[in-house]
Amino acid sequence: MQLVVNVDSAASRPVAPFKALLTIRGDAPSFEPRQRLRFIATLRPVVPEPASLPFERTYASRLMSRGIAATATVLPADLSCVAPPSGFRAVLSRMGASFRRHIAWMPVSSETSSFLLATLAADDSMISAEARGRFSLSGTAHVLALSGMHVAIIAALLFLVLLPLNLLSRAKWRWPVALAALWLYALLVGAPVSVVRAVIMLSLIALAEILERRPFPLNSLCAAALVILCFDPAQLYSVGFQLSFLAVGGILLLSRPLNPFCRDGVQPPLFSEIVCVTLAATLATAPLVAFRFHIFPVWFLLSNLVMLLLLPPLMFGAAGLLLLNLCGFRAEPLGDALDLLYKAIAGALDAIGSLPLSALSDICLSSHTVIAVYAAILLLALGLNYPPLRRGLLSAALAVALLGVALQALQPPPLTRPAVFIPAERRETFLLLSHRDTLTAVSTLPQHLSQARRIAAQRWPEFLLRQGVDSVSLASPSGVSPLLVRRGCLVTAFGRRIVMLDGRPDSLPRGHVDYLVVAADLRSSLLPVVEALRPDTVVLASALSSRAASRASALLDSLSIPALRPPLTILP
Repeated sequence: MQLVVNVDSAASRPVAPFKALLTIRGDAPSFEPRQRLRFIATLRPVVPEPASLPFERTYASRLMSRGIAATATVLPADLSCVAPPSGFRAVLSRMGASFRRHIAWMPVSSETSSFLLATLAADDSMISAEARGRFSLSGTAHVLALSGMHVAIIAALLFLVLLPLNLLSRAKWRWPVALAALWLYALLVGAPVSVVRAVIMLSLIALAEILERRPFPLNSLCAAALVILCFDPAQLYSVGFQLSFLAVGGILLLSRPLNPFCRDGVQPPLFSEIVCVTLAATLATAPLVAFRFHIFPVWFLLSNLVMLLLLPPLMFGAAGLLLLNLCGFRAEPLGDALDLLYKAIAGALDAIGSLPLSALSDICLSSHTVIAVYAAILLLALGLNYPPLRRGLLSAALAVALLGVALQALQPPPLTRPAVFIPAERRETFLLLSHRDTLTAVSTLPQHLSQARRIAAQRWPEFLLRQGVDSVSLASPSGVSPLLVRRGCLVTAFGRRIVMLDGRPDSLPRGHVDYLVVAADLRSSLLPVVEALRPDTVVLASALSSRAASRASALLDSLSIPALRPPLTILP
């Protein structure tokens, strides 16, 4: 079990707060959010790891992206609760947990329940992999994360509920009551960035209306970004923060200029507004989505139209069912209607996903290309919004877009020459042989036990994509392939002789070798092996124990043989 905690004191002394990841061995007690814990452990700082391959996603980089600064291993006996959660945040946490439980108890199917938990309570932990793939391929993955669209639907529902205030001549109270409810809702669901951004913008628009001033949404968007970054500057590097603000910025800058029916003083048709808002949001987020997730849904417009038609009645019905459930009424017919709505959404998205070219996958953009594309989009937005400079700005946008295309066309693969990589992997020692669009793993373990393929897909997906490699092939214990010749522990690749020693130095090849890879602790001394093989370099694998590595290093130093530790790259 793993637990992320905020550490604010060590050895009974206050320290600057930081996040730590605790790995608990054995059966751990259950804890509530906001509980104050005491644990006894040695904290190890998270430091950047050297990459075994280009574009590697190391374990340390994944932890640092989550803001985790230290790790520790804790025994259950060394972990205890000092004080139960208290204060306003604890109350909100308990209310949020109760809110999620009541959604889960509604009389709907498990698929509908998981979808409502994601779209109403910002809890997507119950969404299945099949459902995630359905929404991702259709370009509607943003629906599974609470955003401004969800807040707008909830705000519309609140104003519908507050209509009686108009009849009581208390219309001026609509905005304060609605905003108070929206802020409470934002806190209940954990204050996701997209929800906080939407509520801040609504608050500023409401303030402008109360003061009888003209609202300027772009200023509201900038103010929302400033407030969020003041409280959490690390959000600037979050993909969710970037996509949320890019989408809204694109809508504000591009939706009206792209709408041919939009004229001064004339309200354009609703359908044209929906289409142009979807186009603007997609245009603003597509480069970042392609850069981060390597995919672009082709039929995004059709799938988003389906969501805009079916999501509001589904959320309205879910809110009504939740209210009836809180009052003690099961209202199963309403639950059946919600199931039918979700099945209609899932069926429509599956149909769109089955269309030809439903999504362009394996897109690999360079950072320079993405910067050039966003510069072109910004120039396009400025040109469409400022007619006097339109011709020059549109010409500049076209030139920058062509520059981005040229940069992408000139982008070389990360590795153009043959190479042998020895990754820093403790679970298994293996070589990775790379040449053009082929990547082969040579492991000390049998093929049916090797995890090299899974490790490669987990740690080096970006490298595989940029090299044009679909998957990693495993070399047989003995045989010949286009990249290597293997005879037992001897691997000959790209003119290099490499011996992989896995603790059984019984059958060694004859003659000199270039590299000796010590993959496991030896049962006897390393000296006879070194004298027999006469290696130019010895590689002490990460799987070696620290004691065995120290003994081997001392022996090799006395023999004047270089001793290296992975990660290591061998070029022919």
